[in-house]
Amino acid sequence: MAAAVRKCATFIEEKIGKHIDVTTMAYNRLMNHIRHMVSRAATGEKLKVDLNQFIEKNYPESFALAGDICKELGKDLNHEFLDNETGYLAIHIEQIKCDEMVSE
Repeated sequence: MAAAVRKCATFIEEKIGKHIDVTTMAYNRLMNHIRHMVSRAATGEKLKVDLNQFIEKNYPESFALAGDICKELGKDLNHEFLDNETGYLAIHIEQIKCDEMVSE
């Protein structure tokens, strides 16, 4: 699980072109979300709310990046993530991007 979580963080850093500050709440929330995503994949638990339409419309870059991460992580875990995982992950990616813009 730790390797999957770190791989996702590295992937995000590469795509947004910035190092993520590991001392921020946004980073902690992102890491917790990814851990729970992996856990849901292992147990078969499903998210009950789908925010994809809203997130894709308002944060298209973060949504696309989240989709890429779900595909890559899914390959690593031999699991296909449900579509609504993308929106939730995109929220955390967008928060990381916003934190990075504020700290510049």
